[in-house]
Amino acid sequence: MYDVMILRDEGMGGEALAGPIASAYTCKVRTLSEVTAEDAVDATVVVVYSELRRSTDVDRLSAIFPPSFRITNMIYVAPSIERAGIVQAESIGLGRVYAPHKTVDDVRRGVREILNRELSRRLARFSRSVNKAMEVTDSFHNNVASAMRQSKPLPLGNLRSTSDAIGSAVRSEGLSTWLNAVKMHHSQTCRHVLNVAGLAVAFATHLELDAADTSLLIEASILHDVGKLFIPIAILEKPGRLTDAERSMINLHPGRGAEALVHSGVEDAMLIAAARSHHEYLDGSGYPDGLGGDAITPLVRLITIIDIYSALTEERVYRESLTPRLAIAELARMKTKLDQRLFAEFRKMTLEPAFAATRKGQEPATRAPHASLRAGLHPLDGSTFEDVRRHSSNSAA
Repeated sequence: MYDVMILRDEGMGGEALAGPIASAYTCKVRTLSEVTAEDAVDATVVVVYSELRRSTDVDRLSAIFPPSFRITNMIYVAPSIERAGIVQAESIGLGRVYAPHKTVDDVRRGVREILNRELSRRLARFSRSVNKAMEVTDSFHNNVASAMRQSKPLPLGNLRSTSDAIGSAVRSEGLSTWLNAVKMHHSQTCRHVLNVAGLAVAFATHLELDAADTSLLIEASILHDVGKLFIPIAILEKPGRLTDAERSMINLHPGRGAEALVHSGVEDAMLIAAARSHHEYLDGSGYPDGLGGDAITPLVRLITIIDIYSALTEERVYRESLTPRLAIAELARMKTKLDQRLFAEFRKMTLEPAFAATRKGQEPATRAPHASLRAGLHPLDGSTFEDVRRHSSNSAA
């Protein structure tokens, strides 16, 4: 399934339109003469970029796309000042007709409005808290992605409210409901962020982290893959095998993400480390810096486990998802690459019978029995708040 299908005249380039759309959405380009009914069911939004001079092309659009779809999910973009195409588009009921003076940003905005409407329709059966969390995270993700693509400072002002919305939704409705809602989102890249953040809430609850540590873990999960947002969606969500050049580009994302956070004024070293180091392994075999052992903070260790599990259990365009049990088996094979104590707790959380409804309604602990992530201590070392306070004081000294 593609987000957008662009239909153009044969011999018409259209790269100025297709390129920017493909950078943000999964996109298929077809000529009007070759589009089929099978293609029609593959896209949520259809953009027609054509003079519509031939009656056969107009008839083809009418035959392939039902009237209701033409009204709600199709956009006509006029390639020139000739009125004929606009008249034809209006005659067959294309819902959005853009004259030549409209910009690519206008078209992208129209695409986003249609995708958002479709997402809202799919989420109608879920609670208000889930809908709110999905809405604010989607908006946050898209604004940050747009800034990344333009090499601008990232708009992170809503990070805390986004984190709070996800935490509230997962705690009130349960992880299973959250993960089912996430499947409704059209973007594989955004789905991954939503999945990792939801699992972070559940794992924080399982580990009895306090409210501050829970917020830190959720925020780190939201930002861990921010470096991928400079990569075109056509590469990130490519259905086939990546080329060496494409793989090299993707491998740059930890460093790019950390740099973007620094350049955007983020001073929290833990959030920056989560973005840069979530592909590092305890045995030193990860990237980009080959860190190992104590050089990898407890926060990063948590994010790494959640990130890998989430990737394995998500359906991707190039492979099917694994069941929780099979995903845990894959993680178990990584052995010394991962923090085994944290992995044991994560395995316990994901495979226990109550996992499907994960602690619905629970709030973060007000007096966590474990160490503070913010203080850089391992959450399973059994440190008390006094231990954490003493550690923080000694570090400051």
